[in-house]
Amino acid sequence: MSMLELVIWSMAAGAMGLVFLFNLAELLSVGSAAILRGLGYHLLSIAFVMLLSGLAQALWPSTQEVLQVAQVLIGPLANGLGNHWARGWLSARQRDSLMDAALRLATWVQPAAGLGCLVLPQAQQLPAAAAVCLLNSALGCWLMLRGFLLGDRLALGMAVATGLTIPAIGGLYALTAAWPTWARRCRRSRRCAWCSPTAWWP
Repeated sequence: MSMLELVIWSMAAGAMGLVFLFNLAELLSVGSAAILRGLGYHLLSIAFVMLLSGLAQALWPSTQEVLQVAQVLIGPLANGLGNHWARGWLSARQRDSLMDAALRLATWVQPAAGLGCLVLPQAQQLPAAAAVCLLNSALGCWLMLRGFLLGDRLALGMAVATGLTIPAIGGLYALTAAWPTWARRCRRSRRCAWCSPTAWWP
């Protein structure tokens, strides 16, 4: 990871962390289950970005094996919790039995699929986790659209937002999958902060 990439991803994580702190302050002043769920969502989002962008690996290079497992699990885990929260937000139980069953099933299937990815050869774990997450995002987008058609006006905005996360998630997983190649190139050039400790502090 070059110094410029390190700065960019640190700024992205910092911006998300600032939103987290605002939500935390709101929770301490107001206190509600919705704000607590928002805190959990932002915390998982920060972890997702840090793990898949390579920022966590750059900051803690001695924990590569642990980070590899975390990279595989973070997406399906976040999706499982997101499905659970979306089920309540859409009032799926009261509105539509198909929506309720799909979100209930996806809530448990996602973490289980993440654990199943760890059984695969290491080279196939991240691509499998990416496929699991992208399928879940596509399902979520369709269910949000279904909620909109059933009368939930706010669901359309969520459907658009969920659809926009698909290329973002795919891009982060593609970035992570390409990381070993970049690292090998950097070790040959010795010009980046990841491979050359002296590049961190001139």
